[in-house]
Amino acid sequence: MKEIRSTPHTMSAWLRSYWVGLAGLILVALFLAAGRTATAAPNYQTVPDPTPPPTTAPPATATPSRPSSDRDEEPSPPPAATPQAAEAQTSTAPLTGVVTANRLNVRAGPGVNSAIIGAVVSGETLQILARNADSQWWRICCASGTTTEGWVSAQFVRLNVDAAQANELLAVIDSAAGAPAAAPVEVTAAGAPMLAVDVEQVPAFAWQGQQLALRYRITNLGQDAALAVTLRDELPSELALVEALADGAGAVVAEQAQAGQLAFTITWPVLAAGASVSVMVRIQVDEAVPDGAIIDNLAVVTAAGGEPYTVGATIGMPPATLPLFQ
Repeated sequence: MKEIRSTPHTMSAWLRSYWVGLAGLILVALFLAAGRTATAAPNYQTVPDPTPPPTTAPPATATPSRPSSDRDEEPSPPPAATPQAAEAQTSTAPLTGVVTANRLNVRAGPGVNSAIIGAVVSGETLQILARNADSQWWRICCASGTTTEGWVSAQFVRLNVDAAQANELLAVIDSAAGAPAAAPVEVTAAGAPMLAVDVEQVPAFAWQGQQLALRYRITNLGQDAALAVTLRDELPSELALVEALADGAGAVVAEQAQAGQLAFTITWPVLAAGASVSVMVRIQVDEAVPDGAIIDNLAVVTAAGGEPYTVGATIGMPPATLPLFQ
């Protein structure tokens, strides 16, 4: 085999031709790269996902708020009522009372000597309009079944306020002290009631320790019904009540009158025109009544809107001395 040996001159020429060819290849590659359009990155490269645009929150709705100086404070409580305001509120509220007696007379004035113009019964609620000077009597509205104002004894009415407050709220009406008198009685029927009252004593003669009967008969002579017809009898001390019986719807109530006397009252809510009612009262004469004494017993009959009627029975004891017959 023939051995080929290189010389320095030959090596230098080869290197020059190598670098010239390499430079030409580089120029050709640069030329081609400049003339080509950009292409997508190869699929093996990692391309970051596009970043989503920030989400825009909807504008907040304005909420009414208190001024900054009040936001940390509790709402102010409503102003407390002044004593004057409280008194005004109390004074406008109706003052009422409930009847505690089985039956209570309604009178024309503040006192047992005033005429009876009606009655109220247990459990009824009355409007209290005024009082007398010592608050022993209330002026009320109204007698049962009527629009009649009148006076009732305060001890038989339970108020919806205490007595001290009632004294402050109620006006004082006391005719005895010169204050305005009680208002006139209102007539509730077409005209004033017309009553006829008769009394009969049985037996006609009496003596000490004896029981006898008084029979009353009340008749409505008017053309309209009479309302709250009442018979009241305050027995004198010489007579004691044994029993009282009334026909119709009459309600009998016994009570203590002034000076310890016993009284009874009978009331009929309605007495029709032309109708009559009767009462039988059994009484006993005191054994200490002396001979020759005369006992006067008076009863008063009233109806709403009418004048009182007085009827009496005179009971005589045996004479103190026997008459002389010649």
